[in-house]
Amino acid sequence: MSLNFVTALLQQNSAKETSSAFSPLALGASLASIYSGSNGPTQQEFYDLFQLRSHQEVIRRFSAFVSETQAPNATVKIAMINKILVKNELEMKPEWESHVGKLFGVEVIKCDFEKENDVTKVMNQECSQKTSGIIKHIVAADNFSTQKNINVMLISGACFKGLWPRPFRPPVNRPFFGKSNQRSEPFLVKKVNVLMNFEDSSVDVAGISYRDSTYKLWIFLPKKGISLRSWIDSIDGESLNDLMIGALREKCCLEIPVFKIESYIRTKRNLQKLGLNQVFTGNADLSGISTSPTFISDATHKTVFEAK
Repeated sequence: MSLNFVTALLQQNSAKETSSAFSPLALGASLASIYSGSNGPTQQEFYDLFQLRSHQEVIRRFSAFVSETQAPNATVKIAMINKILVKNELEMKPEWESHVGKLFGVEVIKCDFEKENDVTKVMNQECSQKTSGIIKHIVAADNFSTQKNINVMLISGACFKGLWPRPFRPPVNRPFFGKSNQRSEPFLVKKVNVLMNFEDSSVDVAGISYRDSTYKLWIFLPKKGISLRSWIDSIDGESLNDLMIGALREKCCLEIPVFKIESYIRTKRNLQKLGLNQVFTGNADLSGISTSPTFISDATHKTVFEAK
């Protein structure tokens, strides 16, 4: 996927000075499934959001990423939830359902949204099972309230679990300098080979490989006097890529605080701020998806990331 797409989402999802986690892969695959059945100005808004070179590249990139996450891997597990819920009355095109299921791992489910408690229970149970209990709740009954008159709803989420080349030692307490105070927090400490880049004037960079070295945890630490918010606002896909490419392998003593981030993202609002508007209105052209006029009523996204 385009790193410009990733940084644009990051800038919207980090609008507040709080920690957040999101999966551009899971959300992108969900959006690509709708993109593949859209036409006209609706499809153009998706294309502008993805910032890739062609329609074929959008389909190829996201389907390739999804295929990679589904391949057996003994040291890395990525569990993605991608469901498109549609009201019972809508007639969906079978060829589109088959297409998005094979390419993007998306499941299309007919629902009676008037039974919001039943829909909520089933979705949360399936999500918990898919993520081995890491994400237990991805929707609430309020998501399907009759006042919202749900037509089509996107549900996406992800969790990641990777093994380190060698386990960290048991956590030890270290001083942690938070935004408002200093406190003691458990830290993971280990001598390890790390990709590091200290040459940029605004941020220090460290990349830690998992046992499967095609996956890395990248850490970006803005330098003194530069807030995280202002640094995020200043980057784009090219500058982010340059920071990672410029990192050199060095051995160091690494200290990472033990943390867990669990985030709901206000997906519809954020996508609208990025220019994806028509698909959420009655003017949406989703003629490749349904024989009836339809549009996306809402979208929800949840991601859990944990370092331990």
